[in-house]
Amino acid sequence: MKKVVYYLLFLIFFSCATEYEEKFYDNGNLQYRVELVDGKRQGELKKYNEDGSLQYISHWDQGEKNGEAKLFFRDGKVKLIEYFRNGTPEGQVQEFDSLGNLIRTMNFGNGKQLSDSSYYQSGRLEGAVHFKEDSIIASYFFETGELEEFSVKYKDQLVYAKKYDPSGKLVSSNIPISTNFSTQDKIASVTFEIPYSNCHDCSFLIIINDIMGNEINRQYFDSLEGEILLKNFESTEQILKGLLYEIDSNDVPQGFSPFDIEIEGKSV
Repeated sequence: MKKVVYYLLFLIFFSCATEYEEKFYDNGNLQYRVELVDGKRQGELKKYNEDGSLQYISHWDQGEKNGEAKLFFRDGKVKLIEYFRNGTPEGQVQEFDSLGNLIRTMNFGNGKQLSDSSYYQSGRLEGAVHFKEDSIIASYFFETGELEEFSVKYKDQLVYAKKYDPSGKLVSSNIPISTNFSTQDKIASVTFEIPYSNCHDCSFLIIINDIMGNEINRQYFDSLEGEILLKNFESTEQILKGLLYEIDSNDVPQGFSPFDIEIEGKSV
């Protein structure tokens, strides 16, 4: 009877023994360890540097990373906090410098990155990038809080951009404009459309030059589309040069976007 009891205890002990996935450095120190249940990671995983200091903590459920995970500096301070759902980043990621200052945040949802923001050591926002389907909208700021740059990309192509100086003055811009040229009886017509602008009540100045840079005409507009007439137009050139300026609140042209006008056909 005692032999049967001992045999049963032996089976229970070994059937309940915990299984681990673990790895060691060449110096014998533990690199990481996590419990395995049915061959899958389960519970807390701790990863260490070669000197034994804690490097990373994550949590696992049925072989997938879930919940909070933390990355550490060697002195034990938190470097990164992130969250996972079924192995995919979810929610906000926070990154810190060695002094504990928040320097970056990222947001994830439904398996996609939604935003990426950076911060000055003062805590002020340095830059914010938002990801929307095929578009990337980015804003960067001076430490005073004034806007420095604004840009829009569509399918990895820059379609709109502005850059300001610390006083808020626009110093350069990249505004898309499409044009169409036609002529009749020595009167040329240049119709234009600005397909993207981040302002609704903007005014624009369009200057048209010949290929040598000599001004042919200039005209102000309060809309994103219009027509410029060139009287007594005679030219053997294939391209005219245009400059698009935005008008600030003091009626002063600022920044400019150069563009070409094909005398035959359409130029964008």
